[in-house]
Amino acid sequence: MSEKKVNGKHPSLYNRNFLLLLYPDNVSHMKALEYIKNMVDDFAYVLHNKDEFLESQDVECLEIDELLDNHILKKEHYHVVLKFQNKRYKSAIAKEFGIEEKFIRACNLDGSLLYLVHFDDEDKFQYSVDDVQGALKLRLQKLIANRGKDEDAKVLDLLDFIESATTTLSVTSFSRYCATNGMWDIYRRGASIFNQCIKEHNGNLSLLARKQGFEQLTNEDLLKAIVNYYG
Repeated sequence: MSEKKVNGKHPSLYNRNFLLLLYPDNVSHMKALEYIKNMVDDFAYVLHNKDEFLESQDVECLEIDELLDNHILKKEHYHVVLKFQNKRYKSAIAKEFGIEEKFIRACNLDGSLLYLVHFDDEDKFQYSVDDVQGALKLRLQKLIANRGKDEDAKVLDLLDFIESATTTLSVTSFSRYCATNGMWDIYRRGASIFNQCIKEHNGNLSLLARKQGFEQLTNEDLLKAIVNYYG
């Protein structure tokens, strides 16, 4: 089934998230990688230098760079995940980075981050998260930390986050926390309960302030007092 156009724009050509394939022996590709490091805020990349051809692939028609322990290795390459604040055209990215469009494709952000280390794909070489570079590495670490947890464990994690907060929480800030930590599905299903917990938490902090005689303090001094109270 083909992807539907959104406002007349195909999602594979106009998106926020992209996955790039770059080769170390290509000067233009390495210039693009350096450009990304300096000019893009949200990215992550890793060097794949231990990928093997699958038995089902016709290796005779492919360039073979290296043999290691009788395993045929693919040409080493970088995978780069990009996240932009606003949607971008694939063609514009190619022009800005100085590479061909065929090395760029729109992607699912979290799925592509997990692909950097071949997470959940035991048939492929397992790269370490330590090999990943870039600001989105933190998102990848959180994704992996949440994999395998059942719904109950995720709910408890979110409740602990609310209860341990030393400042008041807004629904906006909590929603952002859930979305960036792979918990959005949990929050969406229990939004009314979590919002009530946030309201309860904020009320408890206000009550604590009144009990401690902090009503006249500035917000900054109140925060310091609450932090000291919690130790």
